[in-house]
Order: sequence, then structure tokens, then C-alpha cells
Amino acid sequence: MMKISPLIRRVSIYLILSSLAVVSGNLIGIDQQGAYKIYIPMFIAIYIISRWIDSKIDTPNTIQVTSEENKARSNGQGFTNE
Repeated sequence: MMKISPLIRRVSIYLILSSLAVVSGNLIGIDQQGAYKIYIPMFIAIYIISRWIDSKIDTPNTIQVTSEENKARSNGQGFTNE
């Protein structure tokens, strides 16, 4: 599987979701004078959803790093009581 930079992945997810939201907002004919009342909560929700999607994509890498950290701790490396 191709490894993508986390920054590029997050920006791509946000760009796709926000583009779809703006297009759908324009298709339903939102009044431009009061558009901020719809767009601000929508973009906050898109940010939260994009971070959730990104965390689901990155889950296998996180589990692998955690297991490597646990191995290092079990080898006696880490804090000691002196």
C-alpha cells in the first residue's frame, strides 16, 4: 500500500468533503446574505468528520507503533524506581 503524508491525506479528505458541501449548498439555493448561518456549522462538522475519517485510515499504523513501544518498555527501558 502506498504511504501518503498525513498532512496531504488530511487536506485531501477535507477538500473533498468541503467541495461536496459547497456544491450541494449551491444546488439547494441558499440565500447568500444568510449563508454564513449554514456554512459555519457545516464546515465545523466537516472538519470533525474529516478528522474521524483520517483516524480510521491511520489506525493500523497507530496500533503497530503502540506495540513497538510496549516491546521497548518490556525490555527494561523506561523509568526505574531508585
